[in-house]
Order: sequence, then structure tokens, then C-alpha cells
Amino acid sequence: MRNLSIIVFVLFTICWKSKVVKSTWPQTSSNLKLIGFFPEEITEESDDGLWIIHCRSMFHSALVLSQKYEMKFNGEYLTSEEIFTDNEIMFTFNKTCEKVLKSNIIGFIGPSSSNEARYVSSFAHRLGIVDISYSSTSSDLSTIDSGAFYRTSSSDENLVLALQILFEQFQWKSCLIIYQNDEYGYNGMHLLSQKLSEKQIKIFETIKFDINQQNLQIDLKKTLSNSLSRLIIVWANIKSTKKILNKALDKNLIGQDFLWILTTTVSLKDFNKDQKEKLIGILSIEPFQENVINSSLLNQAMNIWKTYEPETFPEEKKISIYALMTFDATWSLILSLKELCSNKLFSCLDFLDVSDCYNRRFLNSQKYYQTIQSIKFLGVSGYIQFVNGTPDRFNTMNYLIKNIQPINLTENDVNYVPVLQWNSNSIKWNQINEIFWPNRSKNIPKDHKLIYGQKIRIGIIESPPSIILKNSKKIYENMKDNYQRINLEDFDGFYKDFLMYLEEKMGFIPEIILAKPSIPYDKLVSEVANDSFDIVMSSIDINAKRNQIVDFSNAIMPASYRIVIRKSQLNYFHIFKPFLWALWLLLLIIIPYTNILIWIIEKKTLNKQNKESLFGIMIVISYPIYNLFRTNSLHIKTNAGRFLSSILWILQFILLIVHTAGLISFLIPLNSKIIISGIDDIKNGIFPRNRIGILVGSQIEEYYLNSISHGKKDYFPLKTPDEVYTKLISGEIDASLWSNISTAYHINNLYCQLMTVGVEFSHSFYQLPMKRGWLYTEDFNWNILSFMESEQIDRISAKWFGIGVAHLLYF
Repeated sequence: MRNLSIIVFVLFTICWKSKVVKSTWPQTSSNLKLIGFFPEEITEESDDGLWIIHCRSMFHSALVLSQKYEMKFNGEYLTSEEIFTDNEIMFTFNKTCEKVLKSNIIGFIGPSSSNEARYVSSFAHRLGIVDISYSSTSSDLSTIDSGAFYRTSSSDENLVLALQILFEQFQWKSCLIIYQNDEYGYNGMHLLSQKLSEKQIKIFETIKFDINQQNLQIDLKKTLSNSLSRLIIVWANIKSTKKILNKALDKNLIGQDFLWILTTTVSLKDFNKDQKEKLIGILSIEPFQENVINSSLLNQAMNIWKTYEPETFPEEKKISIYALMTFDATWSLILSLKELCSNKLFSCLDFLDVSDCYNRRFLNSQKYYQTIQSIKFLGVSGYIQFVNGTPDRFNTMNYLIKNIQPINLTENDVNYVPVLQWNSNSIKWNQINEIFWPNRSKNIPKDHKLIYGQKIRIGIIESPPSIILKNSKKIYENMKDNYQRINLEDFDGFYKDFLMYLEEKMGFIPEIILAKPSIPYDKLVSEVANDSFDIVMSSIDINAKRNQIVDFSNAIMPASYRIVIRKSQLNYFHIFKPFLWALWLLLLIIIPYTNILIWIIEKKTLNKQNKESLFGIMIVISYPIYNLFRTNSLHIKTNAGRFLSSILWILQFILLIVHTAGLISFLIPLNSKIIISGIDDIKNGIFPRNRIGILVGSQIEEYYLNSISHGKKDYFPLKTPDEVYTKLISGEIDASLWSNISTAYHINNLYCQLMTVGVEFSHSFYQLPMKRGWLYTEDFNWNILSFMESEQIDRISAKWFGIGVAHLLYF
């Protein structure tokens, strides 16, 4: 009895297999045939092979429909042959050769894979016939211009565009790509990497899946866990995709914070209940049927399918899109042959009949190629027309994203649900159903690892009050390179308090990298672009040149610039300024000497008036004053004395007038308004250009070159921000242009002998330079906005941008 049961089971299995592989489709004795290439079917326990059954059924339906329409070619119906492929191209060639030698093969439908399509299409071209594929999508196949190859499936370029728009719509900036190592996988991976990179979307890893060994070439858990990205795109066929998912499930890499996007839809039948729960949140993308189709043709095809193979017929909405493309591929060849044979003046289907299949030829191949290129009709998958010079369809393509999500929450049923639609004319995906993200979340997931606990490299440069080093001398003495790591405790300033706020809110670990003061600000920005820093925290504002190489955060605070000049110092010797010191010395010699001569000449007279020598000495000393004002206290008696007295009076009077005028002209400017009123005076050349200090590699240099000198570097180059002030004090320059915040701090606290003049100019904002396409840009921007809206910005600004006290007396 037991043996009988086994026999029955074996017979049932054989019958089921023969029912699937050996169909009941009607056969005719015609020698004119099309070969359909289909993948080997997957075991009946899985639903992953249903699409293959659908494609075969629609292939036969198209041929049977042509027979019902009494379409004959040279008096014969068009019938079918099938070859089941398994990516062994030589096996496929051998099987094809056998059939080519037995029948008049006028066309190929398929194969399904891009790798096989390239070789099969070459064989078709050698035979002079046409090959139309229904599911090969590699973008490289678009370059085949032999005229023998076409496809009703869309190029992967459309799929990549759809993914690119999806990334932009959900603001994802990174991913990893797992691809299978054949033409479909390699070309898809390269095209996707190229297009995403053009949009500043970072590809952290491309992982190869070996389709022969059915294994990955790396440690999947280690690679994915250590990667910053949490979005994985799988570019592989159904068999490889299912293997990859099983490996990911074994390593607990599905769910959690990982988001998986598949380029093919795998059946969930083979996964258990726990695995299905973890798969919730996965997205799969696939083409879908256009809205405008030939419904009459589709109904006829389905009726034929239901008539001859009812056991495989699904619901209409569950027919694979590739089955519809198979029908349109077959129908395209049928209509082309009908057009080719419409002229009955010649035999349309003549072959060069030889025993070698590689040298067999269809004699009317050129006319055949011209006919297929001109074919136009509304098919069951949409409008069919081939672009001139390429094998691709000339129409819009539609894509559908399905989401694995719970269907019945009470029964914990999990299945695919369509959630997003897109066509190639649209700029965004349209949501049609609610999306369940991993862990049943309703919030759009991040594409990257959360910033909490991540090390962020932050470049800084000393620039009080933004960055103030606590022991700058010691730090710079120990610096061996242009950059050195320091601790948070080693500096202070506005940006330290700002950094501590962000650190507390976001939970990252800051790595502080100090730059030497001689490093230009443009160099700091370029170091971000070169991935030496993640961000720079200093007084850096945006300009066109910088914006080309990095991204910038939201604005932190306003930025503007001021003109800095020296104050005039109080000098108690200003009274002597109109004359040179040498002239004062000469006068101190001439006047007393003249008075002595007068005293000697008038000595006898003076002696008569007063015998006391002390009184005579007083006369000598006081005489210049009496003489200047021509008083009568002293009288010169001799002619020589009167002459010298007159000369001395004239000299004193002239010197007094000249000194008074000179002193007035010298003192008035000191007490009048500053001679420079603003940036317009700089532009008008009130100072020589080489006496204006500009910090090299800074935003103000860019402003000076664009707005003042028109590209000429005729300024005095400053190497460090501190030279903005020290070069003024030393007198090497007459003015410098620098940040309003920095100059206010330095003048009020360190350099009180300097001052700013004019109004602020070159208004912009201080922002943080960040790497292009950085994963954490959005996180930083959100927290910067939060900082700006909190009371912390007022507290920190008041702390660091307050007014100090000058300790020296200047005016």
C-alpha cells in the first residue's frame, strides 16, 4: 500500500510538470516558426516563476490569435518553438542551431536576460532575422544598431531616473548597491552610480553578488554595519535577490534602521512568519501597464489563454507586465511579417538553405529590418513604436513601487501593496497608498546612520571672539604641521558655546582640528571639499567660488565688513610741530646770541643805569620779549644796538606769524572729522592701494578684487587675521578691511589705538562649510534653526560680542 502511494505521488508530480512544461496549445504542421526564449522555470513551490509561465502563455496566445485572424505568410501559419535558457549561452546556441536547421525560423522572441540578449541578437543578425526581447533592460543594449534587435521592455536608464527622482523627493543622500555579476548587474550598477553621483548622492559601497556561486564576496554584516549609509539598493534578478535577502535576514540586517529597495519583486511565499515581519518596509520597483492600451487585443489574448491553459491563468490585474511585453514583442513580428508579405509580386520568405546553421540566411533581411523599424500600433502594454537607430520603444514608461506591509493587522498577514506611481514625463512620484517603513514606522527613514555617537571632524582657526585660544603661544609652538588636534578645553569663544549646544542636542563626538593662523580661509573651505574636515566652525561666509565646491549650512549670524584705521594720539609736543627741531635749535642759538651782542654794545649805557650785573643778565634774558612787543621798558642808545634790535624784532615777528599759521593748520585737522567716510573713499583712491591691508584667501579679498580693484591684486597682502591690526599700528598700512564682529572685539579689548570708520558693507551671513552631499547636513540645519529660535543665541551673542573697555587715552 505504501509503495502504491509513492507511485501515485510520483505520477502526479510527473503529470503536473508535464502540464506546466508541456502545454496544450494547438500545433499546426507549418514550417514557419518563431522561437521563444524563456528562463528555466523555478520549482512549483515558489511563485517566483509565475511570470515565466505568463510570458510563455502570452507568446502562444499571440500566435494563436494570428491564426484565428487567418494571417498566412507564403501560405503558412506562423507557429512556435521554445528554448529554455539558464544563462549558458553555448547551450542556448546549440539548441537554437538545431531548430534553425529543422524549420524556417523567421524571428526570435527573447531572451529574458540582458547577458543572453546580446549574443542571441548577434545570432539573429547573422541569420538575417529579427530578435525582440521582452525583459532585457541593460542600458548598453541601446547601443546595438544592427537593425536585428529590439525590445519592448524599457531601458534601465528609465529605472535609474525613477530612482534618482525618488531619492530627491525623500531627500536621501546616500546608499549602498548590491549587484549581480553579469551584464545586467554591472551596467545597472555603473549607470546608477553615475547618475546618483551627479546629484551629489554618495555611493558608499558597491557589493558584488556572484550568480554562479550564489554568494557575496564580502562580510555582509560587517560592511553594512560599519557603513554610514542605511539604504541598500539590490540590482539583481529574482533568484539572486531572494538569496541576498535570506543572507541579510540571517545576519539580522533587515528591519532596524536599514531600508532595502529591490529592482525586482520576489515572492513572499518562501518566507516564514517571523521573516515576513522583518521584511515589512521593503520597497520593490517594477514597470507597470500604461493606462492607454488596446483592450480589445488584450481581451482576445486572455480568452485564448483561458481556453488552452486555464490552470495557469491568473486574475487580469495579476498578469505580469513582462507577459504583456511578450505579447507585444510577438505581435510586432507578426505585423511586420504581414507588411513584408503584403506585396505578392515576389516571394517574401525565401531562405538560403544550407546544412550549417551559422551560414543560413533570410534573403529579404533588409526589407524585413525596414518594416520592423516602421511598425506602429497600440499594444496590450502600451503604444509600440521603435526609436530610429535604437532598439528601444518610443513612449513614456511607467513604474510602480510596492511596499511590503501588513495587510490584515489582526491576522498578521503581510504582502505587497502598491504605494507610489511614476511615469517618465513626471518630476515626482505620486503616492497612492500609505507606506509602512521599517519597524512599521510612518515616518520617512533617514538614509544614513544616526549622528548620535558619530565622530565629526571640525576645523577651526583662531579668530576672536569666534575662536579664542586659551594658550595660543604654547599651542603654536608645539604645532609641527599646518593642522593639529586640540581639546575643547583649549579654546573658547562664540563657536565653542555654539558647538556645545549642538553636541548636547545631537549627541555627536567633536574632533577639533586647529589650523595655523597663516592658513587662508579659502584653504579651510577647500579642506572640507577634500574630506579633511566635515565642517569648519569659524567666521566664514558664502561666496560663489566657495559655493561651487562645498555646501553651506543655514545662516548663523549676519556678516559684514568695516574699514579700520589708526586713531590720532594725544601729543604734548604738537606745539612745536610746525618747525623742524633743527630750526628750533638754530633759533635757540641765534636769539640769545643777538641779545648778548646787544648787551655788550649797550654795556656802558646799562652800567650807568644800573651797576648790578645780575640786573644786566635779566635784561639780556627778557629783552627778546620786550623787543617783540616793542615796549618802552628798555631803551637802546647806540646805533649798532638799534640795528640789531630791529633785525631781531623783524625776525621774531616773522617767526611768530609763520609758527601761528602753521600751528593752526596742523591742529585743526586733528580736531576735525576723519578724512575717510566709508568704502566709497577707498574706491575713489583716498589711500594708495598698496597702503590698504587685505587678508589673503578671505572673503574680503574676493570683495576687493570684484568691487574695488577689478581683479588687480594691488593691495598690501596680510597673512594672518592679527596682521589686520598689527600692520596698522606699525604704520605699514593706512587702512585695512575686515569683519565687523572681529574688529569690534579687537578695538574694544585689545587695540584701542585703532578705530572703524564708515558704515558696514558687503553684507552676508556666517555659515558652516560642509561636504557636498554630506549625510548630516539636514540634521545640522535643523538644529541650527532650533538654536536661532531659542534664547541661547541672545545669551551667547551678548557674552561674546559685548563692548570692552579701552585702557589707554586716545582721541
